[in-house]
Parts: sequence; C-alpha cells; structure tokens
Amino acid sequence: MSGLAGGANSVEAIEQNTRLMRAMRAQRRASSVQRTSSFSSGGNDVFAAIPRFYDPIEYWDVTGLPWNTADESHRHKLHKWLRLYYATHHLVPILIDIFTRFPLVGMEMYCKDQQLADWYSELFLDQLEYQNFFVNLGREYWTVGEAFPMASFDENLGIFEREELINPEDVVIENFPLLGTRSLKIVPPDYLKKLAQSKTPPKEYRQLELNFPELIPYLKRGDHIPISDVLLKQVANKTSPWDDHGTPILLRGLRTLIHEEKLLASQDAIAERLYSPLILAKLGIVDLGDGYPPYIPGPEELDAFRDDLDIALTSDFRLLVHHVGIEMENVFGREQMPRLGDDFDRVERRLMQIFGVNPSLLSAGSNSQPYASSALQAEFLNQILRTYQGFLKDHFRSRAMVVAEAQGHYEYETRGQTRVPVMEEVVEHDAEGKKVIVERHKLLIPELRFQTLDLRDEATERQFLQTLRTMGVPISDKSMLIGVDFDIEDEINDYNEELVKKTVAQQEAKMKTYKVLHEKNLPIPPDLKAEVETVLQGSMPIAPGTPGPGAPGGMPMAGPPMGPDAGGPPMPGGTPGDSIVMPPPPGGMLGPGGFGDSVPGGGPAITAPGPQGGPGGGLVAPAISMERRPGIGGPTSSVKAEVTHDAAENEGTALRPRVASAEKTVERLPRPVKKQSYSIIEPDYKASDSDPDKPA
Repeated sequence: MSGLAGGANSVEAIEQNTRLMRAMRAQRRASSVQRTSSFSSGGNDVFAAIPRFYDPIEYWDVTGLPWNTADESHRHKLHKWLRLYYATHHLVPILIDIFTRFPLVGMEMYCKDQQLADWYSELFLDQLEYQNFFVNLGREYWTVGEAFPMASFDENLGIFEREELINPEDVVIENFPLLGTRSLKIVPPDYLKKLAQSKTPPKEYRQLELNFPELIPYLKRGDHIPISDVLLKQVANKTSPWDDHGTPILLRGLRTLIHEEKLLASQDAIAERLYSPLILAKLGIVDLGDGYPPYIPGPEELDAFRDDLDIALTSDFRLLVHHVGIEMENVFGREQMPRLGDDFDRVERRLMQIFGVNPSLLSAGSNSQPYASSALQAEFLNQILRTYQGFLKDHFRSRAMVVAEAQGHYEYETRGQTRVPVMEEVVEHDAEGKKVIVERHKLLIPELRFQTLDLRDEATERQFLQTLRTMGVPISDKSMLIGVDFDIEDEINDYNEELVKKTVAQQEAKMKTYKVLHEKNLPIPPDLKAEVETVLQGSMPIAPGTPGPGAPGGMPMAGPPMGPDAGGPPMPGGTPGDSIVMPPPPGGMLGPGGFGDSVPGGGPAITAPGPQGGPGGGLVAPAISMERRPGIGGPTSSVKAEVTHDAAENEGTALRPRVASAEKTVERLPRPVKKQSYSIIEPDYKASDSDPDKPA
C-alpha cells in the first residue's frame, strides 16, 4: 500500500486500469447476450418452477408426506414422525398430555355392592395399575391414533395378572365385514424366530417351551401369530367405520408442522448470519478528480487489504487504518432480519384449534378472556374427552366381564333381606356353529366412573336456579346438579343405608352406656333409662295415666316373666317382687309342643274364629312372605334359586354369592355360562367331514 500514490499517478497504472475496465464491460455484455439468446431459442435456462396442484391427493403424493394410514409404509413412517414430534416439540406433548391425563381425574369403581367395588378396585387400580396404564394407552391413542392393549389371564386365580401395550406396527388386522368378525395377528420379532429355529440359547428356549409352547410352530415358519380377541383389544380413532387402523388427530396438523420446520430452518439461517455476519468492503475510488481516471486496485492490493481485515477481526483490540478508497457495511444486520413471530403464533393457534383448545388455556394473561367464555369451544372439547372416556369404560368393561365370569359375580335383585339372581337370554353357537338361545345368569360388574368433566362456568347458572327455587319455582334437586354425574335413586339408597348404620351405631352406644353405668352403680339419665328399659322389657312405653303392671285393671306386658317371683331375671332398676306375666294365647293357637300349628315354610299359623265363637275356621295366611314360598315367581319368573349373601362370611375372600343352606330346600345355582378360551392363540377351526370343499 505504500506505493499506491506513486502507482496511481504513473502512466502505466492508468493504462492498466483502463484495460481492466474495458475487459469487465465486454464480459458483462457477452454474458447478457448469451442469456437472452438461450431464453429466446427455447433453451433450458429456466430449470425450476413451482408446480400447481388442483388435486389434493396429487399434492400429498408429490410432497411425499405420509397420510394414507391404510398403506403400511405410510402408517409406519407417520408413526415415527408423530412420536418424534411428541418427544421434541414444545407444544404437541402438552396438548396430548392434557387429553391423556385430564379425563382420568377421579377414576373410581362404583357398584351397588360396595365390597365388590372394593375388590375390583384392588385388582384393576392397585395390582394392574390402571391409572398409569391408561396414561400410556392415552398417549399412544392421541399420538398415533390407536393402541393395542394385551392382557395375560391366570385361569387358576381367575384374574388378569398383567396388561401391556403392543407396538401398533407389529399388529396385522384382517376384517371380514359380511361375517362380522376380524382377526388380530402379531408379527413375531426376529429374536424369537431365531430362538425357535436355532434352539439356542438352550435356557431361553426351554422357557419358551414351558410358557408359550403354542407359539413355537408359528415362530419356526415365520408366520404371523393369531391372538385371541379376548386378550388383545384395539382402541382406535377411526375416520370411517370400515377402516382397519386408527387415524392420528395430529394428521390434521401435519402440514402446519412441516411449515413450522421451514420457519425454523429460516430462523437457523438468520441466526447463523448474525453469529457469522457478512461484511461487504469496497476498495477503490471512482473519481480521483482533476481529470484523473478512477482508482481500481489490483489483485495484490485486494489480497493485502483482505489480510489486514482478517487480522483486525480476529484480534482482541481491533484497529484498521487505511489511507484511501474504503467503504464497509454489514449486509444482513438486525434491521434487515424478517419478523417471524407472527408466523410462529399462527402455527401455535392452528395446533390448538386441531385439539379444540383455546389459546387462553395455556397462555393466560391479564388481557386474555377466561376459558369458559367460549362455551361452544368448551363443549366441543368436552365431547371429545367424553368420547375418549367412553372408550376407556368399554375397555374396562370387557376386561371386568371376563373376571366376573371366572369369579362367579352375578347380578341380583334385593327382596327384603334376600338376594335373587337375575337371568338373561343370550345367543351362543354350539359345536356345529348353529345359534342357540341360552338362559344364563347376568354378570355383575362395577361401573368405571370419572370426576365430572365439564369446563363450563356452572356457578352462575346454579346460583340463578337457586334464586328461582327460593322464589317458589318448582326446581328439583336433580336440576340443581348441573354437570354432575349423579343418580338420585342410587344416592337415596346409599343415603338410607348410611342412615341405618349410623342409627344402629348410635343405639348401640346408648345401650353400652346404660350397661356401663348400671354395672358401676352410677346415676342413669332418665331419658336414657326409659328408652333402654323399654327395649329390655320387650314392651312399648306406657302412656301417662295408664295403670301399670300389677295395678288393678292394668294390662300385663308382653315378654318373658320378669322378677324373682316369676322365675325370671329381676327388672333393671326395679324392686324385688316386680314381675311381668305373659298372658295365655287365645284358643286354637296352641299346637303340638305348645308353639302352635305349623304351615309349610315354618312359623305358627293364624286361625280364623269359627261361627259364634266356635273352633277356628282354618288357615288364613302363612306367617312368611309370599316371595319366600317355593314355586312363587316374583318379577323374574325364570328364577331357579334364592341366593343369600353373608358379608361377614365373605370378608377377606373372593366375593361370590353364597348358596342358601340345604335346610331351606333351595336348589344350588348351576354354572350355565361356558367359559371362554383365554389361550393366547386363537383356536384353529378346521373343515368338517361334511365340507364338500375338503380334499379327500
């Protein structure tokens, strides 16, 4: 650079600059003519253009996005993409977890037999851990659109010992619409096929022979393994009834997610430019003045300036000093960076709209409206989650029916203190495949319930109804329970049962208090003494002014003789000599043994007086209820036996209805229900001998 001024003023430097400028102008004119002639002559200068699509299927096919869940390659690729989004995206896993966990709040078992509900709660909620299992099932359902839970049944205990999820990519479905059946098969993993074919290692192969011998023929052939539909279930979100596999809800936002990937790529490029900025430096002078030609630096001068600039940028203390012709600027600065915030906000709103979630639910602020303000959107979200809860209830019911059949838990009706079984008629297929109507006991299984799922603001509506009720408008209690899963009839029965238990406990406490005070010779409150002694004496309270026992004209109390003179125990709190004498029974009531004549079914008979006070005119009515007489059908005429239930006897054991004792001549309950096959392999149906297509 030191000789720059001298070179610029020399004739040789001026001529050199002139030649360089002419050469550059000529090169630009030549390239312009070449491009114009190539375009006009039909050349291939324009080598890329954006295609136009008018067919949506063509668009999805050309873009290469996996969308066809009926195609195996599309479905497997789509599952991998969506699982990756769940693991890496900032918003998708939050939305999926809301749909997975929120419907499970308050999960519990309900049954009219509380002991039965507790037994099923211990089995499914504690042992099988359905709270965590339903979370995993929901994650698969809302991510890839379907889940395949498979259970293992222990026939000795009559319960499911475990339940796990199968990878949907390993399940093959074969539907038979006209027959109303389908077949579920599992693709065997490579390590099991290798184990069955090579029989090595011997220890693992021996375990396979002992635990799953029926799998070995399929593993050796490499065939798909058919699984019984009792053990393997499908929970799927199907867009049409004839679909085999479920459709993920995230498929609606796949294009939005791909658009977000492009925005992220653009943001990465901008960040790279900010981290490694592009600096444009210009060395030279267009007009030197006084008739001098422009100054155009040569290659050596450009290299020298570039080296000086690199040293300055990499130094801690940066100082660049030059004497002539330098202009520097940052090409891509912050002021030239595009604003992508609105684009990312639009992507987030679209993803929330796919799930029916209001943005204010996740990004609440001072100016945002409450979520309950959008009643339509809240109701839409409610319906989606209620549908999913229905899938979970159906799945639990299918599992519980197998357990109820194995344990013998049958539906019953309560008539007084007697439990009468309820029968039902079902259609079954015999060994020849013919339909047969069979009468069997209806199974009793608990109902799976969840906490109230309602995102609406109900406080205002309930307060308004309460105001109307105060003003005299006839509004029932049921109408006041807005959005509450509440059955008044069931709650009335439960409330009455609790009231009975509380009353019995209260009276037992009074009796215990009376006995303790009497034993310790302490004063007894008058109201407690009167109430308890009335029960001990076996009589109703005597009205004031009525002659008491032993008084002239007094009515003797019923019950055993009391007092030492009558040979009975002394009256609590009474004086010696006081007694209560039992009156003799009316004529005709005394039978053999002094207890009255008996009627079939037990108990004394009630006789009607004869004409003019003569002997009895015969039996009027038995002393027992008509529902306990043999041969008398109640509301269910197909009842074959009466079943009683002893809670104390069943405590700590498997809850089964206990058959009544033989002294009551009650038939023992049959087992008309044929157990299903709980084998992991679907039974192999072979052609019969009468099959005309069967080869000889």
